[in-house]
Amino acid sequence: AVGLFSLISLKAEDRPNIVFFLVDDLGWSDVGCNGSPFYDTPHIDQLAAEGVRFTSAYAACHVCSPTRASILTGKYPATLNLTDWLNGRSDRPYQVLKNPDKAMALDSAETTLAEALKKEGYATALFGKWHLGEDLQGFTVSSANGKPGVVGKRFYGDIDVAEKLTDAAVQFIDQNKEKPFFLYVAHWDVHSPIRARKSVVAKYKKKLETYRDEGDWEWNPTYAAMLDAVDTSVGRIRAKIKQLGLDDNTLIIFTSDNGGASF
Repeated sequence: AVGLFSLISLKAEDRPNIVFFLVDDLGWSDVGCNGSPFYDTPHIDQLAAEGVRFTSAYAACHVCSPTRASILTGKYPATLNLTDWLNGRSDRPYQVLKNPDKAMALDSAETTLAEALKKEGYATALFGKWHLGEDLQGFTVSSANGKPGVVGKRFYGDIDVAEKLTDAAVQFIDQNKEKPFFLYVAHWDVHSPIRARKSVVAKYKKKLETYRDEGDWEWNPTYAAMLDAVDTSVGRIRAKIKQLGLDDNTLIIFTSDNGGASF
């Protein structure tokens, strides 16, 4: 397989588009293709069925910022001295050892995948969570008009944030279909707080009624609705790529940043 950084060595006409889905705090077992009987993820499952699955891979860290930095630079968090989420957890009285000094942003001297691809003519965009400092380091377009935007997830009434990010991503693909692009869709879902569109939550509450008879008490309808929104995003973006005839020359990657959290 050709490494992502090696793509820049290809001839311009052979360089694939890259779409990278990074889902925040998604557990490996929460998708249908990995055995979940309750959460509906048909688009993610289809992507898994048609592509290559990596079932023995591990995140670079158990929290978000180090993993994101590792993905974008190809380096271990320890090498980057970025070993905790930004700004990290403060020292507590009960700790035996104090927290070590660590970076409070991804060093601007580091070369990111976006910077390497942009240099070679790729259009680059980030829609969603950055959480690596104030410098987007290679992303020309973002969901905050070229800025990192808010650090944490925001939910406004019954507005589906994942849908808004997907709207922007689809528009970016339309605007850059004539040249190679790198699209980084870093969904805030399914990170806490666990909140989602009411109509979708209702769908899973109804589904949960049948599962209660089987003793499956752990399924969360609101979490299911959040994951449903992510799955819909994957489906919409894949549909746009297919509509434009770009599916044979687009590399799509889907992963979680650091695995699931209890709630």
